Amino acid sequence: MRRARWPAWLLGAVTLAVAAAGLALLVWDWSAPVPAGSFGIRGFSGLFAVCFGGVGALLTWRHPGHPVGWIIAAAGLVGAVDFATFEYGLAASAGRAHLPAAGYVGWLQLWIWVPLIALITVYHRQIRAAAAERGYACGGVQITAPVRHPVAILAPAPPTIA
Repeated sequence: MRRARWPAWLLGAVTLAVAAAGLALLVWDWSAPVPAGSFGIRGFSGLFAVCFGGVGALLTWRHPGHPVGWIIAAAGLVGAVDFATFEYGLAASAGRAHLPAAGYVGWLQLWIWVPLIALITVYHRQIRAAAAERGYACGGVQITAPVRHPVAILAPAPPTIA
């Protein structure tokens, strides 16, 4: 069991390291103008990454075989990559320093939302399947489900009668 838990903490640590790199870039280039049409406040995706990465690491540590924890942790890592690449591209476009591979990083940042949306979609399907399996009614789609339902996911499964 202990051996199955270390990948969960490794994924959480990588998520935090990438989010910390994005935060360092955010602080370093705070005065750079944000492009028009950007979603949320600056640093929102970093907060998203840390929250999802933390909840995912906790879930996968508690239940290493449950796919929902891995999906949430992966969504946190993708969010951290989105945060770091956005800030890297913003620093490169502001012209503060010549950053290597700025074009490639900018391309990655423009397309990183595709796997993030795919992971969130898979997550919702897993939650709906788990709820139906336990006999719970599952209503509409909620993006905030990892924040609202971690206690229900962490709770041990009720005993089955064979």
